[in-house]
Amino acid sequence: MRVTVPHAFIPRLYQERLYNCLANGYKRGVAIWHRRAGKDKTLFNLTVKEAYKAPGVYYYFFPTYNQGKKILWDGIDPRTGLKFLDHIPPEILEKKTDTEMKITLNNRSIIQVVGTDNFDSIMGTNPRGCVFSEFSLQDPRAWDYIRPILRENNGWALFVYTPRGKNHGWELYRMAQAQRDWFTSLLTARETRREDGTPVITEADIEKDRAEGMSDELIEQEYYCSFEGFVQGAYYAK
Repeated sequence: MRVTVPHAFIPRLYQERLYNCLANGYKRGVAIWHRRAGKDKTLFNLTVKEAYKAPGVYYYFFPTYNQGKKILWDGIDPRTGLKFLDHIPPEILEKKTDTEMKITLNNRSIIQVVGTDNFDSIMGTNPRGCVFSEFSLQDPRAWDYIRPILRENNGWALFVYTPRGKNHGWELYRMAQAQRDWFTSLLTARETRREDGTPVITEADIEKDRAEGMSDELIEQEYYCSFEGFVQGAYYAK
Protein backbone atom coordinates (compact mmCIF):
# COMPACT_ATOMS: atom_id res chain seq x y z
CA MET A 1 0.00 0.00 0.00
CA ARG A 2 1.38 3.38 -1.01
CA VAL A 3 0.74 6.15 1.54
CA THR A 4 1.69 9.82 1.18
CA VAL A 5 2.58 11.66 4.37
CA PRO A 6 1.96 14.52 4.92
CA HIS A 7 -1.57 14.18 3.57
CA ALA A 8 -3.27 17.24 2.03
CA PHE A 9 -0.56 19.48 3.49
CA ILE A 10 2.49 21.14 1.97
CA PRO A 11 4.53 23.18 4.45
CA ARG A 12 5.00 26.80 3.53
CA LEU A 13 8.60 27.90 3.11
CA TYR A 14 8.81 29.35 6.61
CA GLN A 15 7.24 26.19 8.11
CA GLU A 16 9.74 23.79 6.54
CA ARG A 17 12.49 24.19 9.13
CA LEU A 18 10.15 23.28 11.97
CA TYR A 19 8.48 20.47 10.03
CA ASN A 20 11.90 18.97 9.23
CA CYS A 21 13.61 19.60 12.57
CA LEU A 22 13.31 15.99 13.82
CA ALA A 23 14.57 14.64 10.49
CA ASN A 24 17.55 16.98 10.89
CA GLY A 25 18.53 15.39 14.18
CA TYR A 26 16.87 17.55 16.83
CA LYS A 27 15.04 15.94 19.75
CA ARG A 28 13.93 19.21 21.34
CA GLY A 29 12.63 22.39 19.77
CA VAL A 30 10.91 25.70 20.52
CA ALA A 31 9.00 27.73 17.92
CA ILE A 32 7.74 31.19 18.87
CA TRP A 33 5.39 32.16 16.06
CA HIS A 34 2.88 34.95 15.68
CA ARG A 35 -0.83 34.28 15.78
CA ARG A 36 -2.28 32.51 12.69
CA ALA A 37 1.11 31.36 11.40
CA GLY A 38 0.00 27.71 11.26
CA LYS A 39 1.73 26.37 14.36
CA ASP A 40 -0.61 23.46 15.01
CA LYS A 41 -1.15 22.68 11.34
CA THR A 42 2.60 22.18 10.99
CA LEU A 43 3.16 20.16 14.14
CA PHE A 44 0.09 17.96 13.86
CA ASN A 45 1.21 16.88 10.39
CA LEU A 46 4.70 16.27 11.76
CA THR A 47 3.23 14.16 14.57
CA VAL A 48 1.23 12.06 12.11
CA LYS A 49 4.37 11.49 10.04
CA GLU A 50 6.39 10.41 13.08
CA ALA A 51 3.60 8.16 14.37
CA TYR A 52 3.34 6.42 11.01
CA LYS A 53 7.10 6.01 10.81
CA ALA A 54 7.68 4.67 14.33
CA PRO A 55 4.96 2.85 16.35
CA GLY A 56 4.43 4.38 19.76
CA VAL A 57 2.35 6.78 21.85
CA TYR A 58 2.36 10.47 20.91
CA TYR A 59 0.76 13.20 23.02
CA TYR A 60 -0.42 16.56 21.76
CA PHE A 61 -0.73 18.81 24.81
CA PHE A 62 -2.90 21.92 25.11
CA PRO A 63 -3.39 24.12 28.19
CA THR A 64 -6.83 22.54 28.75
CA TYR A 65 -8.75 19.54 27.49
CA ASN A 66 -11.49 21.80 26.10
CA GLN A 67 -8.96 23.92 24.22
CA GLY A 68 -7.51 20.81 22.61
CA LYS A 69 -10.99 19.73 21.54
CA LYS A 70 -11.90 23.11 20.04
CA ILE A 71 -8.59 23.84 18.34
CA LEU A 72 -7.39 20.46 17.09
CA TRP A 73 -10.01 17.73 17.47
CA ASP A 74 -12.92 19.78 16.08
CA GLY A 75 -10.84 22.45 14.32
CA ILE A 76 -11.48 23.33 10.66
CA ASP A 77 -9.24 25.45 8.43
CA PRO A 78 -11.55 28.16 7.06
CA ARG A 79 -9.36 28.60 3.98
CA THR A 80 -9.52 24.96 2.88
CA GLY A 81 -12.49 23.51 4.75
CA LEU A 82 -10.28 20.66 5.99
CA LYS A 83 -10.36 19.49 9.59
CA PHE A 84 -7.06 18.84 11.34
CA LEU A 85 -7.97 15.16 11.48
CA ASP A 86 -8.39 15.13 7.68
CA HIS A 87 -4.60 15.27 7.46
CA ILE A 88 -4.42 11.65 8.60
CA PRO A 89 -4.30 9.47 5.46
CA PRO A 90 -7.48 7.34 5.48
CA GLU A 91 -5.42 4.27 4.59
CA ILE A 92 -3.59 4.33 7.93
CA LEU A 93 -6.44 5.37 10.26
CA GLU A 94 -7.52 2.37 12.29
CA LYS A 95 -9.77 4.01 14.90
CA LYS A 96 -10.84 7.41 16.20
CA THR A 97 -12.15 7.65 19.78
CA ASP A 98 -13.96 10.93 20.38
CA THR A 99 -14.45 10.48 24.12
CA GLU A 100 -10.69 10.27 24.69
CA MET A 101 -9.59 12.34 21.68
CA LYS A 102 -7.43 9.39 20.70
CA ILE A 103 -6.37 8.25 17.23
CA THR A 104 -5.10 4.74 16.57
CA LEU A 105 -3.16 4.06 13.38
CA ASN A 106 -2.93 0.69 11.68
CA ASN A 107 0.67 0.29 12.85
CA ARG A 108 -0.59 0.47 16.49
CA SER A 109 0.63 4.04 17.03
CA ILE A 110 -1.59 6.23 19.21
CA ILE A 111 -1.93 10.00 18.93
CA GLN A 112 -3.86 11.56 21.80
CA VAL A 113 -4.89 15.13 22.59
CA VAL A 114 -4.36 15.92 26.28
CA GLY A 115 -4.94 18.98 28.46
CA THR A 116 -2.16 19.82 30.89
CA ASP A 117 -4.89 20.87 33.32
CA ASN A 118 -5.16 17.10 33.88
CA PHE A 119 -1.69 15.81 33.06
CA ASP A 120 -1.87 13.27 35.90
CA SER A 121 -4.11 11.23 33.61
CA ILE A 122 -1.15 10.16 31.48
CA MET A 123 1.37 9.52 34.26
CA GLY A 124 2.93 6.09 34.03
CA THR A 125 2.68 6.02 30.24
CA ASN A 126 5.66 5.93 27.89
CA PRO A 127 5.27 8.45 25.04
CA ARG A 128 7.68 8.46 22.13
CA GLY A 129 7.01 12.10 21.22
CA CYS A 130 5.14 15.11 22.59
CA VAL A 131 3.95 18.47 21.29
CA PHE A 132 3.24 21.26 23.77
CA SER A 133 0.92 23.72 22.00
CA GLU A 134 0.45 27.17 23.53
CA PHE A 135 3.02 26.16 26.12
CA SER A 136 3.18 29.68 27.53
CA LEU A 137 -0.37 29.14 28.83
CA GLN A 138 0.20 25.59 30.08
CA ASP A 139 0.97 24.28 33.52
CA PRO A 140 4.76 23.86 33.16
CA ARG A 141 4.77 20.96 35.63
CA ALA A 142 3.52 18.71 32.82
CA TRP A 143 6.85 19.09 31.01
CA ASP A 144 8.75 18.47 34.24
CA TYR A 145 6.95 15.15 34.66
CA ILE A 146 7.23 14.10 31.02
CA ARG A 147 10.87 14.98 30.39
CA PRO A 148 12.44 12.09 32.40
CA ILE A 149 10.39 9.63 30.34
CA LEU A 150 11.56 11.13 27.05
CA ARG A 151 15.13 11.31 28.31
CA GLU A 152 15.12 7.60 29.11
CA ASN A 153 13.50 6.45 25.86
CA ASN A 154 15.23 8.97 23.58
CA GLY A 155 11.90 10.56 22.73
CA TRP A 156 11.26 14.04 21.36
CA ALA A 157 9.44 17.16 22.54
CA LEU A 158 8.47 20.27 20.58
CA PHE A 159 7.04 23.46 22.03
CA VAL A 160 5.12 26.01 19.99
CA TYR A 161 3.42 29.15 21.21
CA THR A 162 2.93 32.89 21.05
CA PRO A 163 4.47 34.77 24.02
CA ARG A 164 2.53 35.51 27.20
CA GLY A 165 4.94 37.70 29.09
CA LYS A 166 8.19 36.69 30.73
CA ASN A 167 6.92 33.47 32.20
CA HIS A 168 8.10 29.86 31.79
CA GLY A 169 7.70 30.18 28.00
CA TRP A 170 10.22 33.01 27.99
CA GLU A 171 12.59 31.03 30.21
CA LEU A 172 12.32 27.97 27.96
CA TYR A 173 13.12 29.98 24.84
CA ARG A 174 16.12 31.66 26.49
CA MET A 175 17.43 28.27 27.61
CA ALA A 176 16.89 26.70 24.18
CA GLN A 177 18.82 29.47 22.44
CA ALA A 178 21.85 28.60 24.55
CA GLN A 179 21.71 24.88 23.70
CA ARG A 180 23.23 23.66 20.45
CA ASP A 181 21.01 20.57 20.40
CA TRP A 182 17.73 22.52 20.61
CA PHE A 183 15.94 23.76 17.50
CA THR A 184 14.68 27.35 17.85
CA SER A 185 12.55 29.59 15.66
CA LEU A 186 11.00 33.01 16.22
CA LEU A 187 8.80 34.37 13.44
CA THR A 188 6.86 37.63 13.50
CA ALA A 189 4.20 38.80 11.07
CA ARG A 190 6.94 40.51 9.08
CA GLU A 191 8.55 37.17 8.23
CA THR A 192 5.77 34.80 7.15
CA ARG A 193 4.25 34.54 3.70
CA ARG A 194 1.72 32.31 2.00
CA GLU A 195 2.42 30.11 -0.98
CA ASP A 196 1.67 32.99 -3.38
CA GLY A 197 4.12 35.32 -1.62
CA THR A 198 1.55 37.46 0.17
CA PRO A 199 1.96 38.08 3.92
CA VAL A 200 0.02 35.78 6.24
CA ILE A 201 -0.92 38.88 8.25
CA THR A 202 -0.57 42.19 6.43
CA GLU A 203 0.32 45.53 7.96
CA ALA A 204 -3.12 46.68 6.85
CA ASP A 205 -4.67 43.84 8.89
CA ILE A 206 -2.73 44.93 11.94
CA GLU A 207 -3.62 48.59 11.51
CA LYS A 208 -7.28 47.59 11.20
CA ASP A 209 -7.06 45.76 14.52
CA ARG A 210 -5.40 48.81 16.06
CA ALA A 211 -8.11 51.11 14.73
CA GLU A 212 -10.76 48.81 16.20
CA GLY A 213 -9.27 49.03 19.67
CA MET A 214 -6.58 46.34 19.94
CA SER A 215 -3.89 47.69 22.27
CA ASP A 216 -0.34 48.31 21.11
CA GLU A 217 0.89 45.91 23.80
CA LEU A 218 -1.34 43.11 22.54
CA ILE A 219 -0.38 43.80 18.91
CA GLU A 220 3.30 43.55 19.84
CA GLN A 221 2.63 40.28 21.63
CA GLU A 222 0.35 38.56 19.13
CA TYR A 223 1.87 39.73 15.85
CA TYR A 224 5.47 40.61 16.72
CA CYS A 225 6.15 37.99 19.43
CA SER A 226 7.04 40.44 22.18
CA PHE A 227 7.60 38.93 25.62
CA GLU A 228 6.96 42.26 27.34
CA GLY A 229 3.21 41.75 27.64
CA PHE A 230 1.26 40.21 30.51
CA VAL A 231 -1.81 38.03 30.44
CA GLN A 232 -3.69 37.47 33.67
CA GLY A 233 -4.29 33.82 34.44
CA ALA A 234 -1.20 32.45 32.69
CA TYR A 235 1.03 30.06 34.64
CA TYR A 236 4.32 31.55 35.75
CA ALA A 237 7.39 29.56 36.65
CA LYS A 238 9.10 30.09 39.96
